[in-house]
Amino acid sequence: MVGIHAWFRHCEFFSVYLRFVALIAPLDYQPAETKNQRGVLVLRRPFSGLLRARPGHMSSVIFILAMLSTTAFDGLRATKAWVSLFWGDPTGWVTALAGTRPLLDIATMRPWYI
Repeated sequence: MVGIHAWFRHCEFFSVYLRFVALIAPLDYQPAETKNQRGVLVLRRPFSGLLRARPGHMSSVIFILAMLSTTAFDGLRATKAWVSLFWGDPTGWVTALAGTRPLLDIATMRPWYI
């Protein structure tokens, strides 16, 4: 059985993701040391929280790499250069394979693109 703290620390997707995002943030929350005190927000350099927190397991590294790669791919796919490379067919191999230019045969080429 997994406890609530272990679940939110290692298993629940958004908790894991947002914990890593918090390490990148320029604000750091430092909880109170005693019940009579209040927590404090401290300004720090962006990404400096990553220097203090080391991954506890290889799965954390794989998770971060997966998040970075999917975000990078989605960002690349939305650029004008990627769209013109795919739909423009500068090499001519897609035209030779499909028989027509990709832009003229959108119905056939759209599943390949997606």
